[in-house]
Amino acid sequence: MFCGECGAKNEKGSLFCEECGAKLREVPKKEEKKESKKKATSKKKSTIKMTKKKKILIVVVAVAVIGLFIGYKTLEKKTSPETLVKNYLTAINNQDYNTLYELIKSDADSPFISKEAYIEALKKMITEKNMLGTISIGTTTYENAGLNASVSFNSSEIETNKISSILTGEDSLSIKLTKSKGKQYLFFDNWTIDDDTLLSFDTVKNYYIVVPQNTKVTYGTVSVADKYVDESKNSDDDNNTYYKLPEVLKTETEVKFELPDGLKVTKEITPSSYSTTYKLSLSKSDFTEKQQDTLLEQAKKDYETLMTGLLAKKEFQEIKGNFATKVGLDELEEEYNDMLEDLSESSYTISNYKISNARINSISNGNEYLYAVRVYISYTYDRQYKDSSSSSSRNRSGTYSLYYTYEDGYKLANVSGLQTF
Repeated sequence: MFCGECGAKNEKGSLFCEECGAKLREVPKKEEKKESKKKATSKKKSTIKMTKKKKILIVVVAVAVIGLFIGYKTLEKKTSPETLVKNYLTAINNQDYNTLYELIKSDADSPFISKEAYIEALKKMITEKNMLGTISIGTTTYENAGLNASVSFNSSEIETNKISSILTGEDSLSIKLTKSKGKQYLFFDNWTIDDDTLLSFDTVKNYYIVVPQNTKVTYGTVSVADKYVDESKNSDDDNNTYYKLPEVLKTETEVKFELPDGLKVTKEITPSSYSTTYKLSLSKSDFTEKQQDTLLEQAKKDYETLMTGLLAKKEFQEIKGNFATKVGLDELEEEYNDMLEDLSESSYTISNYKISNARINSISNGNEYLYAVRVYISYTYDRQYKDSSSSSSRNRSGTYSLYYTYEDGYKLANVSGLQTF
């Protein structure tokens, strides 16, 4: 039987409770069981009462889980193709070149495709702010087993064709992305922009720049070192240097040249798959007036040296010291000797030769020499026949090409044609 006060079990027939001493009374079995169950439940409830520390711990865990979930979703959105494309288009509108450089795909391993090269190219392509106007991002499609993505977008400025590669009349355009190796923030795909719609950055491999020997070249912001010289090409050409650049952008690039005589020239070069070689070509406009005057005075001096030597019937060896020493003068010597022979066999003698006027018509860099200078020369002289005592003064003119090297000054290496009488 059970005590009605404390619920303790006592032997049947006991008058008082062995636990609390209360007077016992017999109760029906049903009521006894109910009472016993009630006491047990009450006791169980009291044993599972939660502590304050447990409550705090549960709250902290719950907050952490919620925080992790929110953080996961935030990073998932931040690294999504849609967000990257939106950031990319916004950077175009804002002329944010540094952000564009970080977003544009570049696997090239070449010093000539540097951050500076990209940014210079971007500045030429993005000439004003808000070029795309209002942007709205569309849908994303995945290809190649999820390795490539394409995000469509609309722009309020598509019709104005402000970026040359945008095709007018399109309802919408899309930007392609490529999934790179590795993960961002441990869990998220690493997407990079692979844009061939707005800003195309294709490259050309093994691009050649051919310049006269001892010419310094700066491609973009990178000085082209001697290690890029292709010796196999140089061995076939003694007058030019062949620089082989491993990889360059297919965009207009500023290239600076400094020739052996100190002439500095800047050219805009646009490499392409159809033209993988650029050969420096100079014109008169690349030279300052002072440089042109220096060449003209040298041309007049050299021509007078040749002509006065001929008229004095000097051998070529006697005047050879006035000309180039680092290249062969065989062609110049042959031209001189032919003219010397013609004069010795003529029926007249020439005296009082003088250049009355001269001007440069053109300047170019020759295949065999540093410069080819095309000069117009007018001259006067006296001619007297050998069988007559009378003489006559004459005026003549012509255009002649003089070819120069540079050896601490311009040195004549060859001529195309000598003056006749």
